[in-house]
Amino acid sequence: MFETIDGPEAKPPRWTIGRGAYFAWWVLEGLLGFACVWAINNGQLEDAGGDPRGASMLAVLAVSAVVAALLIRVITVILRLKDFGASAWVSILAFIPIANLIVDGFLIFKPGAQGQE
Repeated sequence: MFETIDGPEAKPPRWTIGRGAYFAWWVLEGLLGFACVWAINNGQLEDAGGDPRGASMLAVLAVSAVVAALLIRVITVILRLKDFGASAWVSILAFIPIANLIVDGFLIFKPGAQGQE
């Protein structure tokens, strides 16, 4: 039982996000990933002024951005799943091709718990 100022019936805060916030983070993660892929495919990492240190620094930056995009993806999917009481293990489906489209559609359009979006 949680003892708080509000009494023993009070519950801890739920760490969830609504549909709108999930969609905004989903777009941000997609743009971040797209920018990294674009930079790698267009040779931006090799054209760092002919300086190999600059190219390696840009490569580290691109890898860091990809890792950040993956972390954003994992955290937002889990928080959105918690919003309507689904297991966090369902987030594994968000990384399987074709299944991720179904999961994303579900996470964007399914209403959350009472009091959320």
